[in-house]
Amino acid sequence: MSSQVSNIGDLWQRAAVAARRIAGARGAGEAVPAIAGRHIAVLAADGVDLGQLDAVKSALRSAGAKLTVLAHQRSRLRSNDGRRSIAVHHTMRSRPPVMFDALYIPGGDESVSTLCDDDEALRFVRETFRHGKSIAASGDGVQVLRVAGLPLPDDARQAMLSGLVVELPRAGLGAMSAAFVAAIAQRRHWQRAPLGSALHA
Repeated sequence: MSSQVSNIGDLWQRAAVAARRIAGARGAGEAVPAIAGRHIAVLAADGVDLGQLDAVKSALRSAGAKLTVLAHQRSRLRSNDGRRSIAVHHTMRSRPPVMFDALYIPGGDESVSTLCDDDEALRFVRETFRHGKSIAASGDGVQVLRVAGLPLPDDARQAMLSGLVVELPRAGLGAMSAAFVAAIAQRRHWQRAPLGSALHA
């Protein structure tokens, strides 16, 4: 298992370099970011880890993407530490997966538990997967992907083909965010294992 984690960690590091090359150095005169104009859905609930969300949001916005926070109601979601809150832009019902280019699920015990028990949220994840779009999860947000039945990659090749990006402890949010940007820049990922399958089976 440690070799598999190392392989995926190495992949994320290479993807970080690739993402920077795709985005281009603005000082070198390339004005268009890697994923300019792409729309990224964020699924969350009360108890969301806003530290993770802020870090990933910053990376995606720097690459030119637009983020939309989705939940059951248009209100405000409190953070996992209870000190902050974030506005919900739209409900999942009013903004289906077809309207977005990718999906991100941040961690936070309470938020993740709510999403795992939410049929509508799980359908949103599965539909995003079926459409071949990039999906990322940080912290325990990966549990939502597992409950939804997504075939999470367990080697570097499958991770590269699948467009499923998860945070690894040794790589961190920075590398995960860069890998997510690189995955979104590839648009669709059709070389995926079927929904509900296990790649190691």
